[in-house]
Amino acid sequence: MRHRKVGDEEPDEAGQRIGHSRPAVAAVPAVAGDPAHEHAPMTLADVQRVAGNRAAAGLVASDAVSGGIVHLQRQPVDAGVDADAPADAQAQPAQQPAQTPAQQPAQQPAQATGPQPAQGVPQPAQAAAPLDVDTTDVAYPPARPSIQVTRGTPVVVPGAAPPADETAPVHGIDTTVEFWGVAGVAQYADVLVDGWRTRRAAQGQTIDVAATRASFVTDFDETMQGWFARSSFSVPWSGVEGRALAQLNAERRRLVREVGRKRVVENGRRRALTPAERDAHVEAGLVVFRQFLVDRIVSHLTEGAWGWMTERREHLDFVTTTQRGVRDLRGFAPGALPNVDAVALVRGRLAAGNRSLTDAERARAISAAESALRRRTRDPKATLDAAGQEQAIVAAETRKFGGQTAVDVAVRAAAIDIEERDWVDVHELDANSRPAWGPVWNRGSLGVMTTTAIFVLLLIDAYGTRFTASNYGDHGGGSFAGRGRSLDLTIPQRRADGFFDAAQAIAFALAIDRAASAVGVEWRVIYDDFSVARAVNERLGQRRIIEVANTSRNRTGDITNINWHGPLVNHFHLDLAF
Repeated sequence: MRHRKVGDEEPDEAGQRIGHSRPAVAAVPAVAGDPAHEHAPMTLADVQRVAGNRAAAGLVASDAVSGGIVHLQRQPVDAGVDADAPADAQAQPAQQPAQTPAQQPAQQPAQATGPQPAQGVPQPAQAAAPLDVDTTDVAYPPARPSIQVTRGTPVVVPGAAPPADETAPVHGIDTTVEFWGVAGVAQYADVLVDGWRTRRAAQGQTIDVAATRASFVTDFDETMQGWFARSSFSVPWSGVEGRALAQLNAERRRLVREVGRKRVVENGRRRALTPAERDAHVEAGLVVFRQFLVDRIVSHLTEGAWGWMTERREHLDFVTTTQRGVRDLRGFAPGALPNVDAVALVRGRLAAGNRSLTDAERARAISAAESALRRRTRDPKATLDAAGQEQAIVAAETRKFGGQTAVDVAVRAAAIDIEERDWVDVHELDANSRPAWGPVWNRGSLGVMTTTAIFVLLLIDAYGTRFTASNYGDHGGGSFAGRGRSLDLTIPQRRADGFFDAAQAIAFALAIDRAASAVGVEWRVIYDDFSVARAVNERLGQRRIIEVANTSRNRTGDITNINWHGPLVNHFHLDLAF
C-alpha cells in the first residue's frame, strides 16, 4: 500500500530530518494544564462506519453528542508551559548561533491557544484577517527568469553523419566555480551577507563575514545538487550527464526508426533514403536534441539559482525577525503506535527465513551469558534462571536479526501496518458516485487516518474546494512518518516569486486552524513564506507555520534531493497531532 516519494522527508517534532546522514558542517553567520478529558469508547472510526462520512464530520463539528457517546476535546493549551505565562512573552527563544540556511532547524511547534468554533456553529464576529508585511531593509532577488526551453528545427546537411557513439552533451557548467558561475548569484549573496551583518548588529551581535559568505557558497552547491532530482532528468546533479546521455541515445534510436520509414519522391517515384541520406537526417535531429538537452540543464540551474536566492532571503527573516506574542508549540507529536511484540516478530521473521537459532546457537548464547554472570558476580557456580536464559536467547536472536536498530525499524513498520488497517480510502465514492471524502484529493494520494480525512471535509467546509490534498508513503518526518497524519496541501493562486498569493495563503491557514479546532487536533504547517508565517502566527499567538528548506541525503551522505516548501517546491506540508 505504501510507496516512497524520494527526498520529501519532513523534520521530526524537533525540526530534525531523519533517515539521512548529517550534512557536512558549513560556516555559519556566527554570533561573538488542564487534566486530559476522558474520551467515550466510541471513536470517530466507529461513527464513520455506522453512520457515514458526513455524519461523522457533523458530529465532530458539533463538539458534543447527546448521551456522551463521543466527546472530543482539544489538548490543553501549551502543555508543559505554565498556564499563567504572559501572552506577550518573548516570541523568540534564547539566541543560539545562527545556522546556515540549509541547516537551520525548524522551529519547535506546540499546542493551540484554545478551540475555535466549527464552521456553521454560531460564533462571535472575528477580527479582520491579518495582512502579510514584507521586511524591506534587505533587497529581494531579481524577478523570476524566463526558463522556457524550445527545440529548434533540424537542418539537414548533406554528408553529415552521427558519431559512432554518443557522448554526454557539453553543458559548460563549472561546479568548481562559486555559485556555479550563475550570473547575479554572487552579487546577491553579498546582499544576503550584508543583511545578516546589519540585522545581527542591530541585535548587538557580530558575524564572521567571510565565513558567512563561504556558508552560502556551500549551501548553494548542495541545494543545486539536489535540485536536479526535481528536473526532467529525475536524478541529482551527479547523475545528470549519465541520464542526459541515456536520453540522447534513446532519441537516436527513435530517429533511426523514424528516418528508416521516411520516403522521398524522385522522378515521380517514391523511394527509401540512401544510407548517407539517413545518416544526414539522423544527425540533423541529433544536433537539435543535443542543444535541447544542454538548454534544459542550464534552464533548470537558472531556475534553481533564482529559487535559492528567494528562499534564503525568506530564511533571513525567519531567523532574525521577531514574531511578536508568538509562543512555540510544545510536545507536538502523534499518538502512540499500536503495541507490537518485538520478540514474537523477530522469531517469526527468522523462522520465515529459515534462520531460527539452532540448538547449538541457543546453548552458546546461554553459556556466554552465564560466563558473563559469573564474572560479574565473582561466583564460579552462578547459573541463569529460566528468565535469564530467555533473555540470553532473545539477545542472540536480536543479533542474528541485524541488531537492535533493525528490530526497532521492523517493529515500527509492523505497528504502522496495523494502524493502516484503519485508514480510509480517500478516493471512495458514496452511494451517488460522488467523492465521499471530498473532491480535493490528488489522484495518486494514498489513504489516511479517519480523523485526517474528516479534517479535510471540515477544511472544505471552512475554505471551499479551492485546494488539493495528497498523502504518500512514509509522508512526514520523525514520529509522523507514514502515520497517515501528514498532508501536502496546495492552492492555485500563485505569485511570480513562486509562493502562493499571500492573502489566500493566510486565509487558507486560518481555515486549517478552524478545521483542526473542529476535529479536535493540533496542527503545524511547514511553508517558507515568512510574511505569511508571521501574519498567521501572530494572529494565533503560536508558531503554527515554520520553515524547512534543506537537502535530503542517502545513508552514505550523498545528496539526493531537496526538502523545500517554496518557492522551488511550493506547498503547505501539514502535520496533525492526534
